[in-house]
Amino acid sequence: MVDTVKLYTGEYSVRKGNHLHTQVTTKDGGEVVSEKTFLNFSDGFGVDVEGGRVWVRCSLPKQLRKTSLFEVTELDFPRAVSLIEDRLDTAGIDIDRNNLSDFQLSRVDFCRNIEVAHRPLDYISAFSGLSFPRMEKSKIANETLTHFNTVREFTVYNKVLEVRENNPTPEVKKIVAGLPENILRLESRLKRHTAVTKSGVRTFREVFDRETARRVVLSDFDTLTRSVGEKVSEETFDFDARVNLLRSLRTRRGGWKDFLCVLSVRGELELLGGDWSVWHSLLTEAGYKRSQVFAIVRQLKGYHGMSLRHLERDLVEEVRKKIAA
Repeated sequence: MVDTVKLYTGEYSVRKGNHLHTQVTTKDGGEVVSEKTFLNFSDGFGVDVEGGRVWVRCSLPKQLRKTSLFEVTELDFPRAVSLIEDRLDTAGIDIDRNNLSDFQLSRVDFCRNIEVAHRPLDYISAFSGLSFPRMEKSKIANETLTHFNTVREFTVYNKVLEVRENNPTPEVKKIVAGLPENILRLESRLKRHTAVTKSGVRTFREVFDRETARRVVLSDFDTLTRSVGEKVSEETFDFDARVNLLRSLRTRRGGWKDFLCVLSVRGELELLGGDWSVWHSLLTEAGYKRSQVFAIVRQLKGYHGMSLRHLERDLVEEVRKKIAA
């Protein structure tokens, strides 16, 4: 549901005799350029004091469940608050004990662990042919694929493999030792305050909402489109695929028209940068009623789904259904 968070507040005080460390950066002449006050715990939890604010950064599943292989739930919120309060107290920082729920966020990673029917790499390979508008895309490495820019990321990877290869503790090694690699992890990483607020989230309390996490991950998932200029070998002209598509549509009235719609909707979507909201604006401006707009866009999304290769479509649709569930 939620993994890494970075929280902050301006309402705090630092006690005398605290356990914070100070790192000072100076120029050659001794002039202080920057000063950072912090405390890093051995398990990855971190506290920073900077710019008149205290910042907290951690992976919530790792703190609460020892590994991010297991998702946190809404019921874990009180434990998360207690843990952060205790860590701040250890660092020597006082806050209002009723204030932590309202801490602001400069980063939050929403996530879903999806148990899949095939190898995670099969799904990751299918996603490699899709693009996220206004994001760059990494090459697949260690069964991980990431779309990214300066403010957000959308990542798909083999979760069990990632845990095994990321220096797990002896306790976590035992947990993953006999597990099959059948968990596909999807993460929507909102890395700046502006990206967090655009998602509709304002405070720490709000990230512990399953519906919010589902909505954010599903929205990013639905934004993925066929990459412009990227052609799988069959796409030069895949006769068999077109025959199969025509066969599937032949029993429909006007099925050959649907066939042409399937082939053309992908190109139109690519021209619009994969942004379905432009379709909403286009249809609204043309005079369609709100209910008609949503019905047409729903039909266009159906056509777009048909435009994927058969195997890709099955894998992608399987993941989408499990996210939406």
